[in-house]
Amino acid sequence: MARGLPLNRQWVFVTRNGIIAYDWGNGYAQDLISGEFFPMPEANTYDTADEKALMLLVQMGVAEAFDNTHLYVHDLPTRPLRSLD
Repeated sequence: MARGLPLNRQWVFVTRNGIIAYDWGNGYAQDLISGEFFPMPEANTYDTADEKALMLLVQMGVAEAFDNTHLYVHDLPTRPLRSLD
């Protein structure tokens, strides 16, 4: 059994300029290699990540493994949020 944070594969995508990212569903995406957050790109500017992109994440040590439904990543930085003070 793979260890790590399970991310649903259907939300892992690759932008036209090669960023492999995860759509958190709140208007933001996270670059899975750098950990940086950015506004979710428009729908026609990215593709769902294929097996080649997922294998690259495993080879780079970003992810532990993947299966038909999940990508198991190591710790990711959390999105910085402003407090309400």
